[in-house]
Amino acid sequence: MTGVQTCALPICFPVTNPAVVIALLAVTFTRQLEEVYRQVYKATLWTPGVESKVLDSAEAKRLYESGKFSEAENICHAILQQQPNDSLALHVLGLIASHANKDSVAEELLRKVIVIQPQEPYIYTNLGVLLQKQGRLIEAIDCWQQDLSHDPKDTVALHNLGKELCSQGQIIVTGK
Repeated sequence: MTGVQTCALPICFPVTNPAVVIALLAVTFTRQLEEVYRQVYKATLWTPGVESKVLDSAEAKRLYESGKFSEAENICHAILQQQPNDSLALHVLGLIASHANKDSVAEELLRKVIVIQPQEPYIYTNLGVLLQKQGRLIEAIDCWQQDLSHDPKDTVALHNLGKELCSQGQIIVTGK
């Protein structure tokens, strides 16, 4: 076998033993793998209370929808440390704040999402529900109408708007 020139150690020398060549390649591969691991670790964020090192606002939304508000909130805060304008993380935090009856915080977060992504109809629907809860009915109706201007078939906004207009006597429903 022809010798392999290597410089894995401080002194360069030819290696003719195949087992030594394999061992040196394994060491080199391990070092490269460790470097890749370090880069991946740096690219992710670890936050106490968050099990996963790779944070995803969609996962936070899923946790919120399954009633795991604390876990969802932790993930959202961690995401916002790296990406302060992550609209889904802000939206989920707004929904969590609303659920906790922190209406002013919820409104502030939802309005921030609207500034970031004004074309997303579901944000207007959630803000409308929050405003309705506070008795701010004209603003709630405006939000649902804004939602419907982006998505005329949004059944949630249509339901909320229709129900509120009926309760105000602006729409009269008659049955047979």
